[in-house]
Amino acid sequence: MCKSNLKHKTVTPGLRVVVARTLVSAVVFDALVPLSPLIAQDLSVSPAFFQGMLGLCLMAFAFSQLFSTPLVNRLGTSVSLAGASVLIALLCVAVALSTSALMLSIIFTFMFIANAVAATSSRLWLRQRLGQTTFQSATAYLLSAISVLTVISPPTLLAAASFWGWRWVFGVLGCLLFIIGLGLLATHHGKATDQGQQAATETQSLLGKHPKFICGLLLALLIQSAFTQLNLSKAFALQGVFHLSPQATGMILSGWAALVAAGFFFSGKAVTRFSDTQRLNAGSASQCLAALLMVAAWLHVNIYLYLAAAAATSIAFCILLPLATGWALDIDASHQAKASAVFGCITVAGAGLLTWLGSQWNAPLLFTLMLVIGGCAVGNVFACQLARKKIAR
Repeated sequence: MCKSNLKHKTVTPGLRVVVARTLVSAVVFDALVPLSPLIAQDLSVSPAFFQGMLGLCLMAFAFSQLFSTPLVNRLGTSVSLAGASVLIALLCVAVALSTSALMLSIIFTFMFIANAVAATSSRLWLRQRLGQTTFQSATAYLLSAISVLTVISPPTLLAAASFWGWRWVFGVLGCLLFIIGLGLLATHHGKATDQGQQAATETQSLLGKHPKFICGLLLALLIQSAFTQLNLSKAFALQGVFHLSPQATGMILSGWAALVAAGFFFSGKAVTRFSDTQRLNAGSASQCLAALLMVAAWLHVNIYLYLAAAAATSIAFCILLPLATGWALDIDASHQAKASAVFGCITVAGAGLLTWLGSQWNAPLLFTLMLVIGGCAVGNVFACQLARKKIAR
């Protein structure tokens, strides 16, 4: 029934445009990683400067989501999403025309701030129009598609940059996103579906009284933190700890990305086949298994145990993140905009902060991973118990 509804009722022109915007925007921001050496070389800045700039931009993205709520409340999700998309598109063109590191830093900062508005609006747009169950499925499918793009886009973007230069790549992506932004405005039919998003001074405190929001936020923060720590350190672990060749590392990373893409796809399928409690139990068990495997990998310095722990963490991430996102936005319509902003801010900033703290420890990488993944697993067990008590079905 739900699958039929997803195919025939909810797949509107507006939904197609929002999905296209999400995917193109993901390519735009993913392009910063493979193209960053070319950009840094062209503008004569050090890799450390460029990485530091991106770190500050990520923090701006996280905290700007908190301040996006009044804009989304006033304009509605469709107009906010379209406006943010058009602004990102214009800033992409500005990146292509930038001539100094200072100018580039300012442009990137505003790009990430605009993306914060787009992220808040996009989550809310999908939740308002799809409903709780279909929203979880759509979130999983979108994350699966984005995971596929993370495999395809780096070599494609680098090949394009080698022929036409990185500036043309950003220019083309900006033009494409601009067209999609106009498409969003064309498919907007008033604010009928955006009603109820009124500003409330007590929204912040009211969110703390919603058990589903608290449980969803805790689950997302914990699994996002574990996955981010593992994801950002995987290349260093494979080459620095296990001494694999670049070719072997590349093959494993590709397989890793394929696993995440497949995991999100099947997670989307599972939404209509299994209850929230069943998926919660499966994700929690997978994360606890990952913690045990990482302890064994640290004790024995065994690559197979490490890869098994990484796979279990990735599976838990694919199961729990769509579930947690759906729970966090399953509240009164008048508080959904603030919930989307707080959810996005805390999960991104919390995961980034924990990753930074992990990088400051003078400890072996596997030991750091063991502590982070183990600690997140323990916290996940607590969050699951809280969820069973507060929102058991």
